[in-house]
Formats: sequence, C-alpha cells, structure tokens
Amino acid sequence: MRKTIGILLFTLMIPLAARGQAVTNVEKVYSLIDNSAAQLLKDKVQRESRVYIDYNSSPALAILKNPLIEKAGAYCTVNQQKENAGYILNYTVEDAGVKYGEVFTKSFLGTNYVEREVYLKGFAGLNKAGGEASTAHFEYTSKDTVEYGKLKELAGASLPFANPEIPAEPFFSSILEPVIAIGAAITTIYLLFTVRSK
Repeated sequence: MRKTIGILLFTLMIPLAARGQAVTNVEKVYSLIDNSAAQLLKDKVQRESRVYIDYNSSPALAILKNPLIEKAGAYCTVNQQKENAGYILNYTVEDAGVKYGEVFTKSFLGTNYVEREVYLKGFAGLNKAGGEASTAHFEYTSKDTVEYGKLKELAGASLPFANPEIPAEPFFSSILEPVIAIGAAITTIYLLFTVRSK
C-alpha cells in the first residue's frame, strides 16, 4: 500500500518539477535589449572594434543601460570614452514595459493564466566616430502566457516599468471554484456514511 502511494505521489510531482520557472518581467525586458543590441552590432562591427555607447532615456529606464553594455560587449569592445572610439552607438529608450491581458483558464476549474506582452521602443544608430549621426526607430515585443497566481513574483517591485497593474480575477471563477469544492466534499462525506451504514 505504501509503495503504491509513493509511486502515485512521484507520478503527480513529475509535471510540477518539469514545469520551468517563468522568466521575470525585468528579464524579459533585458532580453529585448539583447535582441536590439544584436541586431545593431552583429556582423556590422569586428570583435576588436571600439564602440562608445551614447545612451539616453528617462531616469526610470536608466537601469537598462547595463544590459545594453553587457550585450554589446559580446560583439565589440565597449569604449568608456568617446574620443578613442571607432564607432558611436546612439541608443535612446522611449518606452519599455509590460502589459497583461485578460485572465483565462485552459480547462474547466483549471489554473488561471494571463497573456503577458513585454515591449521596448526607441531610437538607435551605429555611426563611425566623426561621421554623421543617424538613428532609426525600433520596436520589439515579446508575448507569452504566465500563471495568474505568479504575477506578483514576476513583477519588479522597485522598477515601475516591470510592475504593471494586475488584472482582476474573473468573478465567476472566484465564486464557482469554492462552491464546487465544498459541494464535492459534502457529497464525498455523504456517500461515505451512506455506504458504511448499509
């Protein structure tokens, strides 16, 4: 009997272990910064090229400069001073953030989910030092589905752009699920005592 229960518990825990931890909102924005840096620098500069990053944004988005420098370092040598640089990367973040869609379930009485949209908008351009500065508008988005119950864990509490308003849980599911659970428990107890008495 104990062996059967152990096997049953092990079988039930496999899907939970297999389900990976969701990527946080901040990490998703950083991945969009990575994508933009790769598109701007990959195959356009040599690894030994010295690039100065001229980063502009509002103070709330200033933290995004660090992942930009880190990703740019994979394609070139990031130069701290403009004078010795061979290229200048002009990079301006206009807006970055996260939006949540409506709450939905994939099955009856299943887990609630939300579609998450992460976006990054701005202007960027790679120019030779001493040459004319040119920039072009960029816009990156990424969509995925996350569990409603994990939205607070995924938010970046200290970063407003990564901490959007959480949508309200649907009224019907918040009332219906407890009613069905209580009804099932009452039915189980009733059947247990009815069968035993006979």
